[in-house]
Amino acid sequence: MTKVLKYLKPFTLSLILVIGLLIVQATCDLSLPDYTSNIVNVGIQQNGIKNAVPTVIREKELNKLMIFMDNNQKDEVNKNYKLIDKDNLTKEEYDKEVKKYPILKSEPLYKLNTNDKKEIENLNKIMSKALVKVSGIKAASQQGKIPNLPTGVDIFSVIEKLPQAQIDEMTKEIDNKTSDLDENMLTQSSIYAVKNEYEAIGINIEKLQNNYIFKSGAAMLGIALISLLATIVVGFIGSRVGAGIGRSLRKDVFRKVVSFSNVEFDKFSTASLITRSTNDIQQIQNFTVMLVCTNTRYRWCTKSFKY
Repeated sequence: MTKVLKYLKPFTLSLILVIGLLIVQATCDLSLPDYTSNIVNVGIQQNGIKNAVPTVIREKELNKLMIFMDNNQKDEVNKNYKLIDKDNLTKEEYDKEVKKYPILKSEPLYKLNTNDKKEIENLNKIMSKALVKVSGIKAASQQGKIPNLPTGVDIFSVIEKLPQAQIDEMTKEIDNKTSDLDENMLTQSSIYAVKNEYEAIGINIEKLQNNYIFKSGAAMLGIALISLLATIVVGFIGSRVGAGIGRSLRKDVFRKVVSFSNVEFDKFSTASLITRSTNDIQQIQNFTVMLVCTNTRYRWCTKSFKY
């Protein structure tokens, strides 16, 4: 076996390239189910809204959320959101933003100004908890479950004026009720609130959803294409390596045989020598292709042999 392996030495770079391509192909294959899952979970069920961090939110709604945040959380939110209104935008910028967010004509908005994944993950934890609390209070208020509240009075304007200790007590009570929910469940529960906020701002939810699905689908096609190209290149290299080893073995066997003396020829039959230089080498060549291309691609590679 070691004598055969030495024939792989001239193909060292090719083998390294094959290993790299197989890693790429495996990575692509493993990533496709995640995209499929995201299309179903985020694209269809969540209307293309990835997390509980709104890309844009009304100022009054953000103020409601901040009632249930501590100072560090408020600083984090203020750091990553920028106020946009007619006063701090140029006319061109304002006209552009109004086309995307029609409600900007009547009230200021806060826009997310970071793409950092770590920052967004941190914001997601903060915003999801606050959104669940605000949504719960809104639902209770609309259902008349909050007593002694005058008609037409905004519950949050009342809560905002309460002592901080009372707000903390209210927050603690809500946290106890949602303690069984993990981070993913909190995020999914707050997605509906984000969707309602987008609709209030004037964002086309259907377009947002379609864009997410199309982008994810395009990414899947790109990954599948990369995987296909990697498979084709691995098959090509595998067939070349196998054919090269077969060529070298046949050449060396032929040279060895023609150098035999008459006494040595008498020890081997003609049929045996033909078998050794054809079928036996063919088996080694097939094994090499299987080794390079892996069993899953063996049949495709064997079709590409160049004898």
